[in-house]
Amino acid sequence: MRALTVALGAALLACAGEPETVAAPVDAPATVADALASGWALADVTLTEARGRRQAQVALDAIVTIDAWAAAVTRARAPAGGAAPASPAALNLHVAIAQVDSNGRATRTIANRFDGGPARASFAQGRRVLALVAPDEAEAGAWRVWHAYALAADGALAEPAMGLARGADLATAFAP
Repeated sequence: MRALTVALGAALLACAGEPETVAAPVDAPATVADALASGWALADVTLTEARGRRQAQVALDAIVTIDAWAAAVTRARAPAGGAAPASPAALNLHVAIAQVDSNGRATRTIANRFDGGPARASFAQGRRVLALVAPDEAEAGAWRVWHAYALAADGALAEPAMGLARGADLATAFAP
């Protein structure tokens, strides 16, 4: 009987296969006011150092994969009653969240790619981005990046962002 149970368990695991992977939706705010009302701070940052990838348990049934970065903050704007990062800042990209079953096996992965798509500027050392951030619940003192917009060499927006056109002066986003 034990051999049958072991064989059945192995067959079920083989059928389970790889976890389903889906892409996280990009629900970027329509305006700077919407971003601030959502509790996000705006930060003009230059990425100074990649600090590696790690995983953190954020709930009994969820493990998040984090790409950590160090950044210099040129300027920031806090939401009403909230905080904004100061330089230097620890930034975390939550690039995936795995939902796990009671055995710790991933059943579904939600990929959150910062790959250069709209509101998902890719991160690289020396790159400057406009980031929408909030304190990261997975790491005290760090800031979770929710959205990131590419900036041109002159500091203007390299893509449309929060109702601002490509090429708009970044100071517009930080004006009260």
